[in-house]
Amino acid sequence: MKRLIYAFIFVSLLTVVFPVDAQDISKLVPISVANASKLKIITSLKSLGSIGRMAWSPDGNLLAISTSSNVWLYDLSSNNLDALYDVGGAGIAFSPDGLLLAVGGTSPDNVIRLVDAKTRGEVRTMTGHSDSVTGVAFSPDGKKLASSGREADNTVRLWNVDTGENITVIEVPDVQGVFSVAFSPDGKWLAYDSFRFDLGSGKTRAQVTIWNVESQSEQTVLGAGQSGQPSNVLFSADGKLLITDSLQSIRGHSAYLWNPATGKLIRNLTVKGRVLDSNASGITINADASVAATGHWNGAVRLWNTKTGTQLAIFEGAHERYIYSVSFNPHSTLLASSGQDGIVKLWGITS
Repeated sequence: MKRLIYAFIFVSLLTVVFPVDAQDISKLVPISVANASKLKIITSLKSLGSIGRMAWSPDGNLLAISTSSNVWLYDLSSNNLDALYDVGGAGIAFSPDGLLLAVGGTSPDNVIRLVDAKTRGEVRTMTGHSDSVTGVAFSPDGKKLASSGREADNTVRLWNVDTGENITVIEVPDVQGVFSVAFSPDGKWLAYDSFRFDLGSGKTRAQVTIWNVESQSEQTVLGAGQSGQPSNVLFSADGKLLITDSLQSIRGHSAYLWNPATGKLIRNLTVKGRVLDSNASGITINADASVAATGHWNGAVRLWNTKTGTQLAIFEGAHERYIYSVSFNPHSTLLASSGQDGIVKLWGITS
């Protein structure tokens, strides 16, 4: 794998960065139920290529971006956009201490790379998946890394971060891939999502599994058999909510909010009107779990009240094409959105 030799001057030839004003950043307030409708674009990064996933560093200063051909790091404090690799990335995540960045490679690479977030140097690689590594997630103590693989692989794997050893393999049979993984805040549970195609009905059937890390056994399965195709799963910061997005839902459900302790569905986030407008392939939740954001195939960004399930705001035409990823920063003062149009937009609210 060839490491890119980069400089910001070189990167600027490939991308357009609209600078973030330091004063604007300092004036940003947390996005909440009360002010969600006031969201506006703070800055944009253009011409990055089709974007798969994004991840914020724990301090909120770095945004990692995986695309079909590169992996990028955007530094808010310096406005520098650095290209890390000349291979495509899929799943992406920072370690809890912010020192490492895990990048899941796309097919035919299929390699997980751990990168030093400061020096940008490669620390180690992890091999074992036989298809694109769709999701990666660090355990809260930073000692384990979970990963998921597409349909030619259909596994969830646990790795020792210090050694790179593959310590656990979870087979997920009869599905069209596993698309994301997430640890609960206490590290006891691991959630992963998948779907299968039902030949009889011609519909996709969703499945979200919660796995007990200590006993290494399946805890519960959420939404088995319901229509839709999840591509993201995440826990709220307090661990009381598990949230999944949904493509191809026949009832207009863009997302589902679950109680991970009981496995019961709390509520749906439902789009009124055309069912196609509800297709969501990106979801995120703010720090206090009061607001969720969804990114949609029609290019819209929607914000939701998680307590009531009501829509707080919609930003039609936020992107020209499919939105693949949305992500709140750790302080909930910025919302990043990105997708097939190759543009990253940072949204915020100034006081």
